[in-house]
Amino acid sequence: MINIRKKCQILKGANKLKGTSIFLSPDLSPEERAQHKMLVNHMNEARNRGKQAKIQERTLIIEGQTITIQQLEKQKTADEPKNFSENLIHPGYRLFKTVMFLTGFIFASSLVFMICLQGEMMPLYGNAGVSIFAGVLFGLITMLVQYVGLFMSGLHTGFLLGLAGLLTADYFVETSAKGSIWMCLSVLLVSALVFAIFNLYFRKGLTILGTSVYGGAILTGSLDYFVEKLSIVSWIWQRVSLRPVEPPPCWFSWIVLGAWPSFVIVGLILQCAITGRGIHHEDDIAGRKKPRGPSMRGQTRAERAEMRQKKYRYLYQVRTAHGDVISQNFVQALQKKETDVQGAGECSTLQSDATNLTILPPDAHLSVLTESEDDSQVEIRHPKR
Repeated sequence: MINIRKKCQILKGANKLKGTSIFLSPDLSPEERAQHKMLVNHMNEARNRGKQAKIQERTLIIEGQTITIQQLEKQKTADEPKNFSENLIHPGYRLFKTVMFLTGFIFASSLVFMICLQGEMMPLYGNAGVSIFAGVLFGLITMLVQYVGLFMSGLHTGFLLGLAGLLTADYFVETSAKGSIWMCLSVLLVSALVFAIFNLYFRKGLTILGTSVYGGAILTGSLDYFVEKLSIVSWIWQRVSLRPVEPPPCWFSWIVLGAWPSFVIVGLILQCAITGRGIHHEDDIAGRKKPRGPSMRGQTRAERAEMRQKKYRYLYQVRTAHGDVISQNFVQALQKKETDVQGAGECSTLQSDATNLTILPPDAHLSVLTESEDDSQVEIRHPKR
């Protein structure tokens, strides 16, 4: 019969080794497994911050401070409303899929609604229903297919930054209605395509920039609608399309327009310092998993033999004792300690009949065997009867 106390000592000793994988005993209940997983996660977070942390007797010790499981559960319960409020106030990169859906929804619904208004084939509520349906459909595509969402997000970012560049150039360079409209369209198109392509490679940085720029533009447009009935938006459209411009906006309109870069700066600071810190959204297109290693089809006979030998070496390096997997160095140190302090009449897990421990000498070398040599060794060990 396995000594449970010895098994606990093995697990507690394995916790002291940084970087050692800990495998729980199958005798633990699901609740105990969840609690142990929570302790391990907090221990790894503390170690990543450069602090000394270990698990001892169902408690977490971080630089001498003892934290129980009950305290961790209370802290988790208290942080849930805080995290929910942060997600509502500062979405950005943290709510990646939501941002991708809203980007596709706003783009498709606005485009389809303007096309329906030009046709005048349906009443207003019909145009609104068709545009909302198209927006939901395209929003689901941008949310589920990550590359499409990133491309559309970069497209909006480049378009808005190109628009800001044209407004800045119009302030320093005098333009007239006789200018070429194709020049403005080329600037907007090139800027949108460049940022759309770059957004596929620099996902986190440009997504944070894009959400800040896009969100700031929406807030500025909403503020202009409620304050000045879209006067600044109409002025921007006239300047970009090189139409005869109305009198320049007043000082109050410039304040509304200046709110856009202010919103962008605030969004960048919040996402880089608070909401987007430590969060990385990996590529999970359609639930596909990335291959962990090279395929077996394109490998030669020698490479397959090398992979089999690597598996054999792993079996020699790791020993299994009723579900507890421990590194060989730790087993050797624990065995040496057991020989010194073991009392009479105690049954050690390492010395029981149910445990098979093989220790290789330090200078042992395993050579790579071919398939024929491997089969011959098997026949020698197990002769045919």
